[in-house]
Amino acid sequence: MKLVIIPLFISLLDAASAAMLQITLLQSLSVREGENVTIPCSFSPSTSSLDHIIIEWFTIPRHYAENVTRRELKKIYQTRDEKEDLSIVKSVGDVRTGDCSIGIPNFPKNLGPVALCRIDCRRCNAENTVVQGEVLLNVMPAAPRSHGGGVSDVTLAPLEETSHKGGVVAAWVLVPLAVIVIIIIVSVFVRKKKKNHRRCSWPCLHSRSGTPSVVSGENAAERGQLAGPSNGDVE
Repeated sequence: MKLVIIPLFISLLDAASAAMLQITLLQSLSVREGENVTIPCSFSPSTSSLDHIIIEWFTIPRHYAENVTRRELKKIYQTRDEKEDLSIVKSVGDVRTGDCSIGIPNFPKNLGPVALCRIDCRRCNAENTVVQGEVLLNVMPAAPRSHGGGVSDVTLAPLEETSHKGGVVAAWVLVPLAVIVIIIIVSVFVRKKKKNHRRCSWPCLHSRSGTPSVVSGENAAERGQLAGPSNGDVE
């Protein structure tokens, strides 16, 4: 009788000490299209026997998998799957430590909007063997691609507008400056011409007034010769 009670008591202690299999997921996660995304996920208690644990990831169109049909479940990852190497989802967590996170390189736009993780562990020393959780994925548009100069499409329009305004401002500044420079050059030229005219006016007039005097003197001499000797010369 005692031999029967002792094993029964030990089994009751094991059942009492066994924990519930639990999964931990974020309620929501913001991701960006085209980037490398990691969806964190963990479970407890962990197990060292990977042969008796199955981790599956699905995408569903809305929350609460109970209200989702099998056709709406889209499997994107499963441990020990023959097509695991071809999947867009890569495991990044160490299952032995209870980490069942996944990584999705180049996150696609049409993935989501809800991700579902389901864990089937029969060697986790837990009362239940299956647990699942959901996370809402807020997918944001891809970031604008930068061009050769390192300027994104978002900044191109403001830069073009700024350069156009800068050209208009430069035109408004340069045109008056050019007019002022031309006026200064013309005024300097006119002043220099006036100075040269003033310097030339006196000698020019002097030479003109002197020429008739010489001519008049010559005419006077000729007139004297024609008139003949004066009274003094006759004497």
